Amino acid sequence: MCVDLLCSGVVMLQVEHLSVRYGENIALDDISFTIPRQRVVGIIGPNGAGKSTLIKAMLGLVPLSGGQVLLKGKPLLPQRQRVAYIPQRASIDWDFPATVQDVVLMGLTPYLKLSENLQEKHYTLVNEALNRVRMAEFSQGRIGELSGGQQQRVFLARSLVQAVDLYLLDEPLVGVDQTTEQVILNIFDELRAEGKSVLVVNHDLGQVVKRYDDILLLRKNLVAFGERDQVFNSENLNRAYAGQVALV
Repeated sequence: MCVDLLCSGVVMLQVEHLSVRYGENIALDDISFTIPRQRVVGIIGPNGAGKSTLIKAMLGLVPLSGGQVLLKGKPLLPQRQRVAYIPQRASIDWDFPATVQDVVLMGLTPYLKLSENLQEKHYTLVNEALNRVRMAEFSQGRIGELSGGQQQRVFLARSLVQAVDLYLLDEPLVGVDQTTEQVILNIFDELRAEGKSVLVVNHDLGQVVKRYDDILLLRKNLVAFGERDQVFNSENLNRAYAGQVALV
C-alpha cells in the first residue's frame, strides 16, 4: 500500500522500528517517525538518550539491531551522497593542516569523477558557501586557528557545497558565539525554503527551540514526535527527563 504523503513525494525521511544495542545494553529501542520535506527538526533528550546514536545509526556509522531507514522511499545507505552530516566538534581533529578553503572543498570530493580535477566552478561553489556562512574572508586561513564558532560555520559550508536533500547535524550550536548561532539558524531557514529537511541534535531547551518546526523527544525510545507546540510541553519533558526539567 502506498502512503499518501510518500506517493505525493512529500516525505523526505522514514525511520521504521530502528533499534541499536551494544551487547545487552539498549541504546535505542523501536524508534519510528516520518519527516516531510521542508522541515527543521530538533532532536532533544537527556544525556545518554541516544540522540547522537540515532544520527549515526541512520547513516550506518553504528550497526542496527533492527529496523530500516528510507530516504524518499528508498533505503538511505545506497543514497548516502544525498545526505550531509556534521559531527560534534569534539570528534574532529582541528590540528589537521588544512585551510578553510581546503576543508570546504573536501565536501565536493565524493561528487567528483575519478578523472576529474578541481575546476573554477568548484571554487565558485566553495566561495558561495563561505559567503553564506560569513566566512569568505578566512578562506586561506588555517582551520585550526579559528574560533569554535568559526570552525562550525566552515563545516556547515562544507555541507552546503554538497547540495544534498537531507542535513544531519550533531549539536552544531554547542559552544558557539551568538553570531555563529544566528548564522546557523538562518541557514536552517534557507534550507527549509529550498525544499530540504534538517535534523539537529540539540541540548539547549531555551529560545532556539522556537526555530524548529518539529521536535523529536528521545529517552532511548521515542517519547514524542510532532509539531513543536504539540510536543514541547511539561508532560513530555517530564517523561523524557524524569521530572528534572521545568518548562517556564
